Amino acid sequence: MPVDYSAFDQKPTLAQAFHETATRIKALFSISIKAKLVLGIYFLFFTGFFGITNMALLDAYFSNEGGNATMLLILLAVLNITALILIIWGIYSYGARAATMRLFANYNGFEFRPFFNTKSASGTLFKIRPYNVHSRNAVSGNFDGVNFALFDHRFAVGTARFRSVRIFTIMALNTGTSFPSTLAENQHGFLRKVQNFDRSNKITVSDVPENFNVYSKATSSNLISSVINKDVITNLSRTSLPVDIELQGKDVFFYLPGEMQNKDSVSCIFDAVTSIKK
Repeated sequence: MPVDYSAFDQKPTLAQAFHETATRIKALFSISIKAKLVLGIYFLFFTGFFGITNMALLDAYFSNEGGNATMLLILLAVLNITALILIIWGIYSYGARAATMRLFANYNGFEFRPFFNTKSASGTLFKIRPYNVHSRNAVSGNFDGVNFALFDHRFAVGTARFRSVRIFTIMALNTGTSFPSTLAENQHGFLRKVQNFDRSNKITVSDVPENFNVYSKATSSNLISSVINKDVITNLSRTSLPVDIELQGKDVFFYLPGEMQNKDSVSCIFDAVTSIKK
């Protein structure tokens, strides 16, 4: 059955985005004490800041007459309207991505989860112990006979002073076949910087592009070539992103930097799944 990608052509409504934001905040409150503290601090800061500012401007307004009083009233109106616009924009931006992924899941009979647990995931990207790890907006189900989970993965790397945020779209698959630990490392990808993977055995896989280095515990490429092959890599490369591929036991991971925001990019990922030799 073909995948319906029309959700990526639709702009989520304000109500849909607000609903996803409210759902996520509710979930955060239920699972994380840290989230309660952070959200509480943000709430107190913004309400306190705008409350004090409004009180100061109103006090100045009632203490003045003429042009100055009028200007203060205008400034008060502009401040509050700007604050309201920023709050609405923030809530919409936070929930729009989730709303799109939920629609995509609904249109195809897949399952959507606002948060996705990757603590026990076997992939190298999940073992580098970064800061502030978040896996969310997960769409999962069965496609072309393969169980999958497509989700956003964010984390911070570096020191407190020079910290940067990394964002990935990850397609995790369970093909039912057990593979030897293998990494198809893009020479321009992120995983080339990660030292957690054993690179002691570099092997040659026919038809794999030259910009990929393949490291594996396999003695030959016969088994892993069902996943790491020209067709899979060609489809993933249509995203124009430096994708890495990893095999760990029965798990297969496609790592793509950034969030896949349009149907062309997402379709490349699912086309790659169909290119796996069953």
